Amino acid sequence: MGINLKDCIDNNFDRFKKRVYEKISSNADKLVKNAKKLELKYGIPIVNKRISITPVSLIMETHCKKEKFIELFGFGKWILGSSILVFIVNQGDDIFVGKMLGAAALGFYQMAYLISNLPATEITNVISQITFPTYSKIQDDLERLKKAYLEIFKTTMLISFPIAGGIIVFGSDFTVLFLGDKWMPMVTAMQVLALWGLIRSSGGLVAPLFRAINRPEIPTKILTLKLILLAILIYPLTIKWGILGTAWAVLINALFINPIAHYISIRMVGGKIIDILKVISGPAIGTLIMIIIIEIIKFLIKSAPKLEIFIALVIIANAIYFICLLLIDRQSILDKFSFFLNNTFDSKNLE
Repeated sequence: MGINLKDCIDNNFDRFKKRVYEKISSNADKLVKNAKKLELKYGIPIVNKRISITPVSLIMETHCKKEKFIELFGFGKWILGSSILVFIVNQGDDIFVGKMLGAAALGFYQMAYLISNLPATEITNVISQITFPTYSKIQDDLERLKKAYLEIFKTTMLISFPIAGGIIVFGSDFTVLFLGDKWMPMVTAMQVLALWGLIRSSGGLVAPLFRAINRPEIPTKILTLKLILLAILIYPLTIKWGILGTAWAVLINALFINPIAHYISIRMVGGKIIDILKVISGPAIGTLIMIIIIEIIKFLIKSAPKLEIFIALVIIANAIYFICLLLIDRQSILDKFSFFLNNTFDSKNLE
């Protein structure tokens, strides 16, 4: 989407910023939503759901003053720092495994990482594209901001928990059926990383919140802590247990650091940590019950991995999870299901 910002030019810097924000947010508010509708309608994925704007050098011409640059740089430096740290944290384990354990181990680790990272890449990355403008609009209304944050958190967890649980309980069968026996050495690491993928999917929701309330330095500082702890853990654990040790280093890192981020985020919107625990309790219980029942069924049938059995168990697992959610929080789940159907079929309005 291209947005012309020339009509936002104003000698008053505060008025200028407000005009830019309002024009971008009003025009691009439903960009991701409508792109998703078009994907469903035509069956063609839209990879880059982004906006392009008038070159900043043109619209900032009347504000080329040192104090204005310092004000903008004060925000931008933290965003840049976060981007650099995210790259190092996310790629550092790959580099380390390749250097210490060789190309074969790196191949196993990267495949395990790719599959286990599904909750973060397929869910949080999409949701985070729309949360920042949403949070920005209501940043001055703390009660609405808390409600929106917890609602988005709950929606993410409702999807991320069963995906992570599915990777754990079906990881071995999936690998044999779709990748082959040669990939079996990665299964245990993949199952450990599935828990990390779950935690990361929740962690990806806090950065847009901090940026929306003009606290971009917090994600950067949290990522710095994460990098330091990972650097401490990764060498001894990898040397001792190979790619499984690397997976544990990544998971332990997330288990220590991510709760800090969630604590800070919920406190900044006027909530308590118990609010987050309430949000994750339903999906967590439903997923745990699903895993236990599927493991019991697999134990009773004692069959080698077969495609028809695998498909049947996946269907049963989804049914168990959905039933558990209905029993725990029936009205909330039905409301979300109805909202999903309405938004899906609403794509016909684009015809």
